[in-house]
Amino acid sequence: MIKKFFFVIIASMTAVSVLLTLVPSGETAKAPSLVGTYRCWQYNVDGSGGSCRLVPPLILKKGGQYQISSERGTYTITNTTLKLSKSKIRGAGTILANGNQIRFSYSYQGLKHTITYLRVGAQVSMDQKEATTSLKKTPSSVEVDITVEFSKPDGGLAWINSIQLVPEGTSLEKAPIRYDGLALVEGNQHVTASFFGNKEVQTGMVYDVYTNSGTERLLVGKLDTKNATGKITKTYTYQLGGTQTTTSISPSLQPQKDTSSRPYEAPCNPNVPRYAQPSCVE
Repeated sequence: MIKKFFFVIIASMTAVSVLLTLVPSGETAKAPSLVGTYRCWQYNVDGSGGSCRLVPPLILKKGGQYQISSERGTYTITNTTLKLSKSKIRGAGTILANGNQIRFSYSYQGLKHTITYLRVGAQVSMDQKEATTSLKKTPSSVEVDITVEFSKPDGGLAWINSIQLVPEGTSLEKAPIRYDGLALVEGNQHVTASFFGNKEVQTGMVYDVYTNSGTERLLVGKLDTKNATGKITKTYTYQLGGTQTTTSISPSLQPQKDTSSRPYEAPCNPNVPRYAQPSCVE
């Protein structure tokens, strides 16, 4: 009876040992190595496609060191989270696609950034390629052609030398970004400007559009680039003598008002464009 009891115990212990050998615990399961070079693959800024062209690669080295351009430090991995010791903007990254992709999501200068790195040499599935193609349909910047059509011909339009774009609601002097396009006057009634090449306009924003004569600026409309997928061509109509916003660059150059009781008929100021003083008397 005793021999039979010991035989059962030994047999049971052997079976458990075999099972432990066949099914390793989660602690002994080896995570995929992240050592390698990762390059920017997808870049999204506040819902619009960004450019990977100037994004430096992320290099993860053996021994736990990493490098992004001049930034150097150590990295740690916890489950699917990658932490970079010297990163002050990106925060923690998420490991995807069995270690072939790393994604960072963070806010910078009031905009949400999402950047996905792809390991050099990794294969991309068809679904991922289609997602990348879809993302590229929203470019980070586009060409813009603007025409301002004034309500009547005015020789004073020749004073306008540029059309300017600034983020909606910001002043020209304090705008974080500003675009200046050389103005061309056509027939004393139309003013045009083009923004292309290194002056392409960043998408994902609404801009205030101004004409600038050197002494005065006129707010002629808004330019919405949030859903832009290609070149934008926009025409604005400006009513001379209307109620649109006018900004003086030099208050001393404003025409002096007539203090008499009769309607305003101040003499025209030769230093101010004629279109900006429609009620003056020459």
